[in-house]
Amino acid sequence: MLRNTVVCLFLLFANLNLALSQTTHSIAHEWLEATLQAIREDRARPPIQARNLFHTSIAMYDAWAAFDDEAETYFLGKTVSGYTCNFSGIPAPADIQMGNYLGQQLIAYGIQDGANEQNDYVNQFYLPANPPLIVQYPGNPDIIDPNRWQPLTLNVFIDQNGNILGSTPAFQSPEWGLVIPFAMTGEDRIEYERDGHPYWVYHDPGPPPLWDAAGVMSDEYKWNFSLVSTWSSHLTSADTELWDISPGGIGNNQSYPQTFEEYQEFYDLFGGGDSSPGHDINPYTGEPYEPQLVKRGDYARVLAEFWADGPNSETPPGHWYSILNYVNDHPALEKRFNGKGPLLDDLEWDVKSYFTLGGAVHDAAITAWGIKGWYDYVRPVSAIRYMARLGQSSDPGRHHITPAVFPYTMGSSNWWRWVTRWPVFLMKMWVK
Repeated sequence: MLRNTVVCLFLLFANLNLALSQTTHSIAHEWLEATLQAIREDRARPPIQARNLFHTSIAMYDAWAAFDDEAETYFLGKTVSGYTCNFSGIPAPADIQMGNYLGQQLIAYGIQDGANEQNDYVNQFYLPANPPLIVQYPGNPDIIDPNRWQPLTLNVFIDQNGNILGSTPAFQSPEWGLVIPFAMTGEDRIEYERDGHPYWVYHDPGPPPLWDAAGVMSDEYKWNFSLVSTWSSHLTSADTELWDISPGGIGNNQSYPQTFEEYQEFYDLFGGGDSSPGHDINPYTGEPYEPQLVKRGDYARVLAEFWADGPNSETPPGHWYSILNYVNDHPALEKRFNGKGPLLDDLEWDVKSYFTLGGAVHDAAITAWGIKGWYDYVRPVSAIRYMARLGQSSDPGRHHITPAVFPYTMGSSNWWRWVTRWPVFLMKMWVK
């Protein structure tokens, strides 16, 4: 299994002669990059890769801390979530048994942390409420509950790295809320139950907008998927609208929406993007930022393809490590822990920053996929096809008037073209 291999490889770090003079990076940085490459060659499984990266970061941090005069280990010699890793120090830095022991203990810890690693992380009890959507056929005639997740059936499903996953992939990690987190506690969690099985949700956001066939309380549902459909029209090279993507043009949000009305004001339904004001002044130069005008279609596609994990992707958890390494390599960075105190050498900075990021990303994955599993929400492709099949809700003079579905907000030709093309475009992003 990838995690076992990566952890064992990383434990060589504890026994290496750290020839830092021969590289521009610490040995921890080099091994982290090797881990990201291993993830790129694995299946695209973001929550599992978040866990892999966290456990690898534990191995690196503890292997470093065991030799440091002041640092405290996280796992060695400690009890973590009921699992005790006995450790009383090492007789000499060259003692290779410490690395082997740490690897064995982390692997054993992972067997009992709720991830079901011993069975390749397969779902143990989740069952979809809807039959599959056969993507090659129009509409979504067989969906039973438009509030619930629906499998997709393709002729063949090939992931980003060329792995054939059959024709109808399962829900990715809907039981992941049961995995032991890093920093979250029972106070952050609500324990639900469905069909006799537990679903744990950390930082519960409450239910998403739900469909009501009579149209009651469906405005949020309609707006939510109308926005997805409308914004998909920007994902084309034919879109020539120009955006200023400099720090002067985007970013710098000071608050975020909490209510449906605030969401409608925050996001630009037709223009795309949000209401971020940008920054007036570059703090480094004291001057306004130079505009960076790009085509909206090009910019939107780059963002979508990056976070949708294109070919040979290290998945979103790995993206954060790539971004961290990019920042770490910047010559202007001062490597001070929490921005304070003395400068840290590259090795200490890397093992501490990887461990901190690893714990955060691991907990974020548990939170996100725990929420996804419990609320079991409908995919946009399922909802949009279902609603478009029923008609439109804003023009009584046009065909298929149905109060509970899409408004005719884009004009007849554009609206219908993008509602029907959106799933096709998305499928091109999801599969080769």
